[in-house]
Amino acid sequence: MSPNARASARDLLAVLEPAREIVILPHDNPDPDSLASAEGIRAAIRHAFRKPVAIALSGIIGRSQNRAMVSTLRLELEPISKLKRQLRETVVLVDTQPGRKNNSLPPDVTPAAVIDHHPDWGSNQGVPYLDLREGYGATSTIVTEYLQELEVPIHKRLATALFYGISSETRNLGREAQPADIVATQFLYPYVDKRALAEIETPRLKASYFQLVGEAVESAIVCDDVVISLLSEIPYPDAVAELADLLVRLEGALWALCIAPCGPYLQVSVRSNDTEARAGEMLACLLPPGTAGGHGMVAGGRLDLENGDWPAASCEIAKALLRKLGRTGRKSRWMVSKPDGATANRSAGSRLLEDLPLE
Repeated sequence: MSPNARASARDLLAVLEPAREIVILPHDNPDPDSLASAEGIRAAIRHAFRKPVAIALSGIIGRSQNRAMVSTLRLELEPISKLKRQLRETVVLVDTQPGRKNNSLPPDVTPAAVIDHHPDWGSNQGVPYLDLREGYGATSTIVTEYLQELEVPIHKRLATALFYGISSETRNLGREAQPADIVATQFLYPYVDKRALAEIETPRLKASYFQLVGEAVESAIVCDDVVISLLSEIPYPDAVAELADLLVRLEGALWALCIAPCGPYLQVSVRSNDTEARAGEMLACLLPPGTAGGHGMVAGGRLDLENGDWPAASCEIAKALLRKLGRTGRKSRWMVSKPDGATANRSAGSRLLEDLPLE
C-alpha cells in the first residue's frame, strides 16, 4: 500500500510535532482532490497541535467547479508569494512529489512529508515521511483514512470537500476507483452538505466558458478513435483537462488529447476510456522529464514554449501520441463541419491533418 512501512497518520504527526509552523503545499493550479487533501491534512494537524498551519496556493484556480468549491466551502488559501519564509521551514507536499514541474516547492527544500496517490517518480530521497499509494484513486481517500485513524471530528465542509475530491478524481467512482475509495465515500456521505455539493457540481457558468467549449469543438479532429483539439489560447491551465474530459465522451472515441498555450507553457491533457490504458506513463515518455504524469486513464503535463511556435509543438505531440497508440491517422476528419467564416481555431488542426497519415 505504501513504500514506507511506517506510514500512518500518527507517524505523520510525530514528524510534524517539532515544527514551529507548517505549510501544506498542493500542486500548482490545484484540483479538487489536491485542495480537499490539503484541507484534510490541516484539520488533522489542528486537531493535534496548536501551531500555525497554512495551505499555499500556487497558480490559478480556473475551472468553475473548483472555484465554486473554494468559495462555497470557504477554503482558506494563502498565496505562495506570502509564504516564502515558511517554505524554508516545514512543508507537507500533497498530491504531488518533489522534482515534479507541477509544484512550486523550492528545489533546495526537502519536504517533511509527501502524501500522494501517483506513482513514485523516484525523487523522494531523504523525505522523513512518505506515503505513496498508487493503488488508490484519490489522495483524498488517504487523508480520509488519516482522519478516521486519528478520530478527528469531521464537519460538513470538510466531509463535502473530501467527498467531492474523491468523486471528481474518479469520475463518480467510475474511473480508476478502488475499494478504498468506495469505503471512504461511504464513510463521508452522511456528513456531506448535499446543498453545497450540488452548488459545486453544477455551478453557474460564464459566457466565456461556452465560447471556450465552442472553440475546442470547432478545432477538434478525429483520428481513428482519438479526438484531438489544438487550441490557440486558454484562460487558465487546467482548461485543457476540462475540455479533454468533455471530448473523451464523444461516441466512438477511446482517447482524447487537448493541447493549448497558457502563458509561457503549452498545456497538455490526455484522457482515455480504456481501463487498461497507461496514459501517465505514455505522456511522460513524450514530454521532458518531470513535466508530465498521471494514471492509467488520466494524464497531464506542460512544455516550455521556447520559440513560441505553439502549432508546431502541438502537432508534434499529437503525432507522437498517435504513434504511441499505433494509430496511422488514415481515417482523420474534422469532428464537426466548418461553420462559415470559422478559421482562427483550425490553423493547428489543418497543419496536423496535412501531416497525416503517419508513416
